[in-house]
Amino acid sequence: MSSMVSARELEQALTEQTSFLLDTNVLIDLACNRTGFGYCASKLLGQLVEGEYWLYVCPLSLKDAYYIACKAYDEASAREFIRDLLEIVKCVPVNQDVVRSAAYSTEPDFEDGIVRACAEAQRVDYVISRDKDAFDESAVRKVDPALLASVLNNMADREHKRDDLDLDDD
Repeated sequence: MSSMVSARELEQALTEQTSFLLDTNVLIDLACNRTGFGYCASKLLGQLVEGEYWLYVCPLSLKDAYYIACKAYDEASAREFIRDLLEIVKCVPVNQDVVRSAAYSTEPDFEDGIVRACAEAQRVDYVISRDKDAFDESAVRKVDPALLASVLNNMADREHKRDDLDLDDD
């Protein structure tokens, strides 16, 4: 059974080969710059790209983010968001097995079931999600975007301090 991962566990587990799947709510935060969440999601995405982590999305989540961004902005902006995102993430295939798994999952709704099934099919390490009720029984661990951003920031700070110490030794 999965649960929300702690900061300590996350710091110990992260490597350049760590893989993440971005949940729909995080994609919508990014696409629409949602108040209270958009900045964190944007900063986190930058950190993940800089750290060269493996990033995945469910294509149906892209569709949902696109639809909501069209309503918030316009079609051209929404489409540009999707094109830009596709430069840094990979889509997990959605097939009959994924949809069947979602239909029989214990997730609170079918959309969460699809995201969970994609994450499990791709065998990612973490689903990045703000959804408090989803993914609790998934084989893939859930991580809150704000927690992950904080952990990555702390790790970067420690790395910079080490680099500064190394420079002082020269």
